[in-house]
Amino acid sequence: MPGRAAMLRDRTGERSERDFSPPPTDTPPDAHDLSPETEYWLSRLTSRFRIATSTRIRTRQILFACASCGGVVGLAIWAGQLATGGALFLTSLMSSAVIIATTPTLKQSHPTPVILSHVVAMVSGIAMRAVLPVSPYAIAAAVTVALCIILFLDALHPPALANAGFAYSTHATAGELLQLTAATVAVLAVCAICLSCWAESADDLSQDRRPLWRRRR
Repeated sequence: MPGRAAMLRDRTGERSERDFSPPPTDTPPDAHDLSPETEYWLSRLTSRFRIATSTRIRTRQILFACASCGGVVGLAIWAGQLATGGALFLTSLMSSAVIIATTPTLKQSHPTPVILSHVVAMVSGIAMRAVLPVSPYAIAAAVTVALCIILFLDALHPPALANAGFAYSTHATAGELLQLTAATVAVLAVCAICLSCWAESADDLSQDRRPLWRRRR
């Protein structure tokens, strides 16, 4: 007499949905595999903590970005004052620090765009200041020239374009401005490298979305 599983087969010879007998296999079960029921209940237990965990992670990221931004600004101002021997500092470094601290993996936060954009913008402002007197058109021309060179170099870091106007707004000499830019850019570049490496390592750790009991395998 045919078994119940055979009686539940449909006309095509396939198993019906009511036939729960597992297919034959010669592979022994893995000792680390959990039954579907166990995985289901473990998922139910951990799902209620996911929102709280994501909120804690988001809060930690915000606090770290704010602390990093403050640290970058403080170090850059200290380095600039140490290089010039006065209270002079680049106003554009605040915006640069925000971009580096909040989006360290973007291209505009990498050390090369940061260095080239700040240096080119400052040199452009110094050069235009030596040729044209202070006026809105002269400052606009300095920013335009700096932006053109930076785009050709494919090294855009938007906050650095303010250096072209900063060269007009201060009475510091060209040497002092170059020293200030070099000291500030050095700090920004080092911080950009450190934050970028940290962000990449943190992203690698967060790629594995499996539950903890699956990561131990």
